[in-house]
Amino acid sequence: MAPPDDPRSDLNELAGLPANPFRRDEEAAQLLVHPVARRLLAGGEATTAALLAFLRQSPEPALARVAVLLLAQSADADIYDGLFDVLEGADQPLTLAFDAGLWRVQRGEDAIARDILRIVETSGNPAPLILLQRPVAAAAVKPRLEAIVRARIAPFAEYAIAALAYVLGPADIPFLAEIADEVARPGLSAEAGIALLRLGSRAGWRGIEAGLTASDEDRRVTTFTTLRPLLPEALRQDPGFDPRGPAGSQSDALARLRDGLR
Repeated sequence: MAPPDDPRSDLNELAGLPANPFRRDEEAAQLLVHPVARRLLAGGEATTAALLAFLRQSPEPALARVAVLLLAQSADADIYDGLFDVLEGADQPLTLAFDAGLWRVQRGEDAIARDILRIVETSGNPAPLILLQRPVAAAAVKPRLEAIVRARIAPFAEYAIAALAYVLGPADIPFLAEIADEVARPGLSAEAGIALLRLGSRAGWRGIEAGLTASDEDRRVTTFTTLRPLLPEALRQDPGFDPRGPAGSQSDALARLRDGLR
């Protein structure tokens, strides 16, 4: 049977297979041996052209995820370039749909990471930086990620420091302490402060506090959720702090958290 010009129905069927986010390799392997996937993979250039055309329409992330996974099985340079053409203009939801498949392309994580930085720099689109939250990928472009953080341009810097969290070490403490003091940017300073905690340094409390008292509730919740596992056991069980409460109104609870980290 010839592959369809519009693969949507086939992608819908594959996207409906049971998914387990904690067993993605097994899930991908099962998807790729499904009869529908095998038929699409056997379709050759006609299928890959249809899948790339589909991705260019900015489809639902669940369907895009399957399309990228199928395309990633090819070692064809034109398909790789086509994936990056789509990724260059992708918004955040579509970018996240690339995560399961892009790293399966037979290029090596370091090469893929460098290409991600290339399209970020040439397009001005920060979203692909989200994909670099992997140890090998982040290590391959660490100096460039540090430069993005130092430039302090939102949201590039926030995405870059989230990737750097996978490859930081004691030598990075001075750099992180500098960023943690950037309290006017709680998304940035809180990430740096928490990274310092993971390295055994309490020098980033000001940044963490900025995240916990940010006017944006989502930022308060994210900061506290990330911080909580790093607290001493007693504070973990009873922190006395509500990130959904009014910003800046819990000074006693904040002091308790701060003192507990000393």
